[in-house]
Amino acid sequence: MAADDPRAGAADDPYAPPAAALRDEPEPFPRQSVLLTFGWAVITLNAYYAHWLWSRSASLDAWAARPTSPRWAYGALYVASVAGAVLTAVVVALEVVENLDPDLERASDALDRITNLFALILCFVLRGALNRAHAKGAAATAWVNGLALLVFGIYYLQWKINRVDYAELLSERRAAAASPGAPKAASPRAQAPP
Repeated sequence: MAADDPRAGAADDPYAPPAAALRDEPEPFPRQSVLLTFGWAVITLNAYYAHWLWSRSASLDAWAARPTSPRWAYGALYVASVAGAVLTAVVVALEVVENLDPDLERASDALDRITNLFALILCFVLRGALNRAHAKGAAATAWVNGLALLVFGIYYLQWKINRVDYAELLSERRAAAASPGAPKAASPRAQAPP
């Protein structure tokens, strides 16, 4: 090294900054209160449900090795949820003035049922991806139960996401990546029967 290089005596100086570029990885999923999630869903007439699924699936795609599902599926749910929220608001407004067309009310109910079924399917897709990402180690307690998901939906998923210690999970992933000779253990559910 040249004499005018500021790193010239770094090897001898214990107070010198590290030579490697250290990067503090952010948590893969935003943490938020389940009550806040519920409140946003009520205020937006359940359109927030689709936004929640969209944003968490994008976070999971960045975190996991493979994408959860096509982005168009979440986009279609987003559009249907917003249309359903607007239609619900129109139905409620027309009920107040007692000028409601029964066909409009049936259309609103049908759109709500289709949107809820589609959202439930995407919740289970997200559940599978979360279970694969949290298969072992620090996140093993975050295994997502299907029955609770069926009953509580995204509120249960948010509660499970809040329970995971991602700092510990990141350190386990770094340790596994640092030891290239160590065999990679698969989750018990991912192992094929003999």
